[in-house]
Amino acid sequence: MTRAAIRYWLGVFALGFTLGTVRTLWLEPALGPLAAVALELPVMLAASWWWAGRVLARHPVPTRRAALGTGLLAFTLLLAGE
Repeated sequence: MTRAAIRYWLGVFALGFTLGTVRTLWLEPALGPLAAVALELPVMLAASWWWAGRVLARHPVPTRRAALGTGLLAFTLLLAGE
């Protein structure tokens, strides 16, 4: 459970850091802040969904309670990273 949450956090945080840098340095000056976020959001959501599937395929979570705990831990790590 903890490994899955940490792997998810690492992948999504790394992607968010990379996309945030691209958005801030190149997209926002060219398109404005709203358009830049609108372009980043679908990429981030799709990648998060894909990464969650990969993490769960490697580290299966046996019960709903464990899945909830994994999700809460990953969410907490993402908020702390922000």
